[in-house]
Amino acid sequence: MISAGNGFPPAGGPGAEWECPECHTIQSGRYCELDGYDSLTAAPPPEGESPATTYLSPGDFPPPAPAPWPSTGYQQPPGPGGDPASDWSAVVAADRDHYDAVLRAAGPAAARIEFPQFCPERRFRLHGTQLLIGRRSVNRGIEPEIDLTGPPEDPAVGHAHALLIAQSDGRWAVIDLRSTNGVYLNGSTDPIEPDVPVPLEDGDRIHVGAWTTLTIHAG
Repeated sequence: MISAGNGFPPAGGPGAEWECPECHTIQSGRYCELDGYDSLTAAPPPEGESPATTYLSPGDFPPPAPAPWPSTGYQQPPGPGGDPASDWSAVVAADRDHYDAVLRAAGPAAARIEFPQFCPERRFRLHGTQLLIGRRSVNRGIEPEIDLTGPPEDPAVGHAHALLIAQSDGRWAVIDLRSTNGVYLNGSTDPIEPDVPVPLEDGDRIHVGAWTTLTIHAG
């Protein structure tokens, strides 16, 4: 069931679709993927007034490019066959340094997404030729191999945020799938360019969302 975009929580419980009252896109999770609008804490405003903003605005992060995933235009180079990068893994953790950097860059609006008090590390084995990094969406049919759905939930991570691509030399590369909030490497304040594969080395850190970091390990 889709709400009228009036600021009320979506009807139908978890997974129900709703219309974000700010960007008017159809969402299925608690937070709007595009601007971070929180559907569960919003309250109806007094008559004649606009709802209070309790979210990250699109201007707080680099704007997205128009084409959605998976239309990256990237063609994976032919490899030697098999699974050359199967010994690699990604460890996902809540990163306080990344969170603090987001707060410095985005200002007070970013503080409305709290750093989690407890977030156990998760390890994902990298296998196959490509793995999607994002958050699961049943209604949209998005099932990331590296699923950052939570709990805890980082609402600034897109449903289809980035892609890991196995390279012919046995390494992996990361591609920003034109995400709203960008992909950053190794503490850089400049996001990587969308649609362009960036080769990864052992120990590289991929920063996504408000506080999520994936550390890449070889072997």
